[in-house]
Amino acid sequence: MHNTVLILHDWDMQAGAGVVRPPTLAALRWATALREASCTPAVRLELEAAVARLADFAAWMTFECGDYPAARDLFLLGLQAARGSGDPSMRAFVACGLALQEIRTGNWAGGLDLTQLAFTATNALTPNTIAKLHIVNALGYARKQDAAECRRSIGAATDTYRPESLANDPPWMQYFTPAQLEEDLTNVMCDLVLGDPEIGDHAARRRTVIERLSTAFTQYPPERARNKAITATRLATLLYQEGEHDTAQHMAEEAITLADHIHSTRLVTDLQILLNTLPPGTNPDTHDLRHRLSTTLTDMTLIHP
Repeated sequence: MHNTVLILHDWDMQAGAGVVRPPTLAALRWATALREASCTPAVRLELEAAVARLADFAAWMTFECGDYPAARDLFLLGLQAARGSGDPSMRAFVACGLALQEIRTGNWAGGLDLTQLAFTATNALTPNTIAKLHIVNALGYARKQDAAECRRSIGAATDTYRPESLANDPPWMQYFTPAQLEEDLTNVMCDLVLGDPEIGDHAARRRTVIERLSTAFTQYPPERARNKAITATRLATLLYQEGEHDTAQHMAEEAITLADHIHSTRLVTDLQILLNTLPPGTNPDTHDLRHRLSTTLTDMTLIHP
């Protein structure tokens, strides 16, 4: 079942959750039905871990489709199965997912509470699982606009992270490569500066984030289309805030092109922020971009109301 999740994850990166959610839910129903069968205690633990992993991924696909209550139910199913697996690392992993949903839907306080609960199992977690918890904490503080605590959590994540020990991590944590850590850190920093661009030290930090986003956009391969589109959208927004309108417009056009084939509510949210950031006025290029962005958002919203 682990390989099934890997295949579905790769597919999601290319097409987005709207395409991948139905087969993911079908795989979860099949795995959940197996829980009714008789099996040895050892097989039962493995089955519960597999159900937890599939439920976590199904929850993310459902979240991406904008059905937040259903996503929360799937995360709770994942937590129940993770408890049944007897693996505190799996429990922490699923709790991370639910915490991220809470944070991204505006409930940063609830998300931070969930990570604190996950931290209670620190003695049983690998360093890289702990680093991931610090990343989720950092995002919660970024949404809270608590720059000091956000930076403290970022520092804790980078200090704890051990790339040389990835092979010793459980299968569900082996995606957390140095490149993934860099991606997560950049997104946290981007959330912090997008939240309130007028805060004093954000101008300098915005330049750092722009550089990191530019590097990420260049390095993402075609099969990471969703990440590339989100990165392009966020980069265009920050460039507009910096007054670099020509470069921003070019990046916004890249984002629109990429978004044409992707179903993701996170991308919809970022495109809406970009649309709201466009400079006022009657410049024909900006007017055309505003129209194209509005059309793209309308099309994406029709797919996932």
